[in-house]
Amino acid sequence: MLKNPYSNIFIDDQLGPLALERYRRRRRELVKTVGHLIVISGVMQAPSGVNKWALLDVPVYQDPLLLYLTGINQPGVILLLDPTNPDEEILFLDSRNRDMEFWEGVHFGVGDSESEELVRSVTGIQSVRHIRNFQTVIKDLLTRNEAQPLGMFWHENQAHTKRTRDYHYDLLQKMKRFLKQAHLPNLIVNIASVQWEFRFRLDDQDIKNARIANEKTTAAFTAVLTDRSLFSSEMTVAGALVGELRKQSPYGVSFPSIVAGGQNACVLHYNKNDDPFEGDELLLLDFGVRWGNMHADVSRTIPVNGRFNPLQALLYQIVYDAQAVVEKAVRPGITIRQLNEHCWAFIEHALQTRFRDKGGIAMVPYKGKPHNVSHLIGLQVHEGDSFREYRDLPLKSGWMISNEPGLYGYFEWQIEGKTYAQHIGIRLEDDLLVTNAGCLNLTTCPKSMAEIEALSGISQGDLTAVTAT
Repeated sequence: MLKNPYSNIFIDDQLGPLALERYRRRRRELVKTVGHLIVISGVMQAPSGVNKWALLDVPVYQDPLLLYLTGINQPGVILLLDPTNPDEEILFLDSRNRDMEFWEGVHFGVGDSESEELVRSVTGIQSVRHIRNFQTVIKDLLTRNEAQPLGMFWHENQAHTKRTRDYHYDLLQKMKRFLKQAHLPNLIVNIASVQWEFRFRLDDQDIKNARIANEKTTAAFTAVLTDRSLFSSEMTVAGALVGELRKQSPYGVSFPSIVAGGQNACVLHYNKNDDPFEGDELLLLDFGVRWGNMHADVSRTIPVNGRFNPLQALLYQIVYDAQAVVEKAVRPGITIRQLNEHCWAFIEHALQTRFRDKGGIAMVPYKGKPHNVSHLIGLQVHEGDSFREYRDLPLKSGWMISNEPGLYGYFEWQIEGKTYAQHIGIRLEDDLLVTNAGCLNLTTCPKSMAEIEALSGISQGDLTAVTAT
């Protein structure tokens, strides 16, 4: 028997038995707000059910909404919530497969009293049924009240012109066909906007877990940065970084790490991570640990030889200062679109006055902004609707966002008779918790040039080329 056999299939967010009431409260709040029948689908197949298991490395893969409501982390799960009966929460599962458990460990399932009691005791959901009975139950409920809407979740933009065709969309299409065949009215409504309101607002435990995720991310980064023997290639740094991140958390990493040296850092989602380092180039790292259901999402840019040259220092300071401008602007009521305006206007102005006006040449492959300066963070490292319409929502206290200004392109500058010319990508990213007073920076990774050089074991470089703000 495993010491903790359910830790992979039920994420208690470090709350132990208290997690059951937390998930129960979330389900009650959602069903009370929606006011009618709700059906939520999880991921219906594990990655290994679609691809060969040996090609995969996905320790956590459940749908975020199902995780938010139940903590259950396994495929093939449907949750039904019925407001006409406050105690009616039905979990639909496949049969328990003990042969599979020999290979992959304990899974929730039905088919015998022992298995079903296990589900009830671990998850707190008392009504557990076989997934093949799902349509029968739905038909019975809707037949008794044909005027009752059916709430489901899928990704769709506000203009109803774009949809994400994932497993939510697949279930939506199946339900439409089923209702037509059963001669029931199609009263399906999307509860996406309602559930985002709940998910965006982190509770005390979420915030605690986000802090821990950032602290553990800092520990991994510091361990890598202080080992100069690693800095021969992207591959050696990537191997060490991923290893250090995984040492920190049983929940794994927030996303595949980016380790991009020199010109590679101008590819925003670079993932090759295998080139050797050349000369005094900069190295862009984008990485983070997951803790419970929360993520850290951090970017740092460091010199591979441990010291910023004058060109790098000047450009780095622009991005560093831009991040401070954005952090100062964050408060309830402002939107991410407005933060974008603050950020990229500042960078463009600073690039002109601090660099171009002093003879510097800057050629960037974009106009205005290379990417958004912020995204929401929560149960997904990129939380919110897949079309990013949340960029126009006023931020609220309890939301967590990234703060990640960047500068990418070819830069050339002459100082004291020496010409510096490099392709450079610089990004700095912290995680900010919106508060009533503004925001709280949860990210603790060293960031200033002085801190980076000191951790690299290099004596302080001469940064006199860096101009004042």
